[in-house]
Amino acid sequence: MINRVSIGKDINLTCILNKKFKTSRISFTIFVPLEKKYVSTNSLVINLLEKTCKKYPNFSVLNKKLDELYGVSLGTSINKLGDLQALNMYVSFLNQDFIFEDNIDIVYEASNLLCDMIFDPVLDKANLFDIRNISQEKRQLTELILSEYSDKRIYARLKCEELMCKNERSGINKLGDISQIEKLDLEEITEDWKNLLETSHIEIVTIGSENLFSKVKSVFKNKFENIKRRDVLDFKTEIVRKVDKVREIKDFIDVKQSKLILGFRTDCAKPEDGVISMKIMTVLLGGYVGSKLFLNVREKMSLCYYCSALFNKHKGLLFVESGVEESNIEKAKEAILKEIEDIKLGNFTAENLESTKMYVSQAYKKIDDKLSLLDDWYVTQSFSREIKTPKEVIQEINSVKKEEIIESAKKLILDTVYVLTSKEKN
Repeated sequence: MINRVSIGKDINLTCILNKKFKTSRISFTIFVPLEKKYVSTNSLVINLLEKTCKKYPNFSVLNKKLDELYGVSLGTSINKLGDLQALNMYVSFLNQDFIFEDNIDIVYEASNLLCDMIFDPVLDKANLFDIRNISQEKRQLTELILSEYSDKRIYARLKCEELMCKNERSGINKLGDISQIEKLDLEEITEDWKNLLETSHIEIVTIGSENLFSKVKSVFKNKFENIKRRDVLDFKTEIVRKVDKVREIKDFIDVKQSKLILGFRTDCAKPEDGVISMKIMTVLLGGYVGSKLFLNVREKMSLCYYCSALFNKHKGLLFVESGVEESNIEKAKEAILKEIEDIKLGNFTAENLESTKMYVSQAYKKIDDKLSLLDDWYVTQSFSREIKTPKEVIQEINSVKKEEIIESAKKLILDTVYVLTSKEKN
């Protein structure tokens, strides 16, 4: 059962009744446009909110409270959905059936705990965030960004997206910029926290074996009564559908294995029709061990150490990423493009399509097996024309025809070719 209502200006509450789990989950997701000026501050704020609050001002006191509530857990995540930055904070807790103390209303306690962390952080006498907490979070956020640079596979894909979308918001790193993080002061951080609560689009999702709706709604509505909601920032994503000229960019760095990334525009993004067939086409191209890129470019031709494709449904982008020897870069590029042309021509069997659909369906079935995946699912479903369950989408997957796959492949337009390779020889 799905219950979805508005509880305030651009604040939605979605409650999912699911009796499969022994635990329940409440998540609070803030959606804001990706902007260079604020992305670093936003990332810092959501991580700060997880650590302490006015009622539980240090780690020991907070940890004691979590233990008292039978091991409640708190967590945060930062994601990018199209041109948006998604700042998520959640609380997971045991279902009431497993709480043996009559005086503990676990849903009410967990809801209030999450609200305490979000709405009532530790502030100093000047009503600013504590400098000691900020220094530590700055360091940890910087280390997280640096870890992306150290993994050259991740770095190459992020760099390709950055270059491909340099005039679009989605070209901005979801975590922020190290040089900007260092400069952030207490006033900026505190003001940003207030603005996030006042001007962002907010999605609250609950998943549990009992109906959490009334209690969660009551707690959050009460908290938002003290927040003066203003006009919400534009949270739409720009979909670029044309390419004037293919960009070819090469960066040189000391790497043992060159990286080749091909970035395509797909003329197809959520919530438009065709997203499901584009997803299946992507997996057929390079999403699993039965895909064309794996079987032909990697195995048969031995041109790549790895070669895979992924579809960004929120932005309408498709990336083919590969690890190659420097001498094979051009050969690999041509081989990848040939596999795409083969799909456009319908050069794949009914068995190829069925095994691909089966693989994609299995991935969607796994969503129902994990609370965090279900949470992510229903948060992102808020950007669809209608909220669907994973099972409903599986039915759509199974009905996709060969002609739809061919049409999806025909929509691909090469935008950017990015190569990360060894330093130039003198």
